[in-house]
Amino acid sequence: MKRILFVDDEQPVLDGLRVSLRRHRKQWDMVFAVGGEAGVRELESQPFDVLVTDMRMPIINGVALLTRARELQPEMVRIVLSGYAEEESILRTLPVAHQFLNKPCEPSVLENVIERACDIQLLLGNPEIRTRVGKIDDLPVLPRNYFALNKALIDDHANASDIAAIIEQDIGMSAKLLQIVNSAFFGVARKLTSIQDAIAYLGLHVIQTLVLSLEVFHTFENKSMSPVVDLESLHRHSLLTAAVAKRLSPSPEVGKDAFAAAMLHDVGKLIFATWLPELISDSMEAARAMRSPLHLAEQQLHGFSHAEVGAYLLGRWGLPYPIIEAVAYHHRPHLVKHNSFDILSAVHVADVLAHQYGPAAEGETAVRPSFSPGYIEELGVLDQLPRWEQIAEEEAGAPLMGV
Repeated sequence: MKRILFVDDEQPVLDGLRVSLRRHRKQWDMVFAVGGEAGVRELESQPFDVLVTDMRMPIINGVALLTRARELQPEMVRIVLSGYAEEESILRTLPVAHQFLNKPCEPSVLENVIERACDIQLLLGNPEIRTRVGKIDDLPVLPRNYFALNKALIDDHANASDIAAIIEQDIGMSAKLLQIVNSAFFGVARKLTSIQDAIAYLGLHVIQTLVLSLEVFHTFENKSMSPVVDLESLHRHSLLTAAVAKRLSPSPEVGKDAFAAAMLHDVGKLIFATWLPELISDSMEAARAMRSPLHLAEQQLHGFSHAEVGAYLLGRWGLPYPIIEAVAYHHRPHLVKHNSFDILSAVHVADVLAHQYGPAAEGETAVRPSFSPGYIEELGVLDQLPRWEQIAEEEAGAPLMGV
């Protein structure tokens, strides 16, 4: 049974939540704490899977509570449910909250967010790794992308397209921006996966605040990086995969989503390289010894791969489900039921083709990923493969922006 902690300084609000969520009492063990102080006491006394808290509370406010929750129980998913929507206050919660919901919130919406937060735990069965990944609140970015973005933001001639072009080529920037724009605090009517759409929706003022004032993006220079992972190669592969996935998608709309999902498909490798360096080193060595693709060596050695780790973090951050699914299953798409060639299909095919036609990454294993057995045939698109290979060859030969 999953344990959910609700914190608000108004008893009527908690009473309303208790009544509206009553039908989940057999699946969820729900605790209702009045005020931030009571919330901290609950966190200190027992474990929880999800925290849902208000922002404006006396003595210990939402930011302070979330900060304490991150210290005490990093594995827990932290959700803000607040009617206080001042931009500065919202942005201050970004380092300590995973997801954001506005008051008043329909019970069905809150239920869905909590259920998905609980389901995300199933992606990664190792509790120690969940705890370590749970401490990650942002992802490092390439220094050249960071400096290019800062330069563009103070350039009076730079526009939204210029900013999007820089952010789109960085894994860490893309993931964090999609987390921010899909926050309910910004009132997005539907989940956004396109970086260009995200910037158009937020506006350059908010982007400037995020980057120049709140320093949401950070370079990886001060982090302990695994020497076996070349971050430049990782970004080049992600960009090539994204470009291929966009072109082989069945429609422009699917193409936009596939580009974002493909850009993030190896975010787990970035997590391994920066926060779990000992695991990636062991996996690389095992893959070479076994002459196996990296993800299979990871599964055999640790019981999980970079795919599940990346999807777990993005799920905690509340990114759109098609992206999470594509990241989690891009090596094993046959585990998901398909009726047609979709975002996951595009990312799987593009990843394999990018490995085949793109340059080998530094430290890459001898055996590259291959198509999931029978998957292309089952989708009825085997006749498209020669055209897709030509696309991959073209994109691999094209200069990648900023690289």
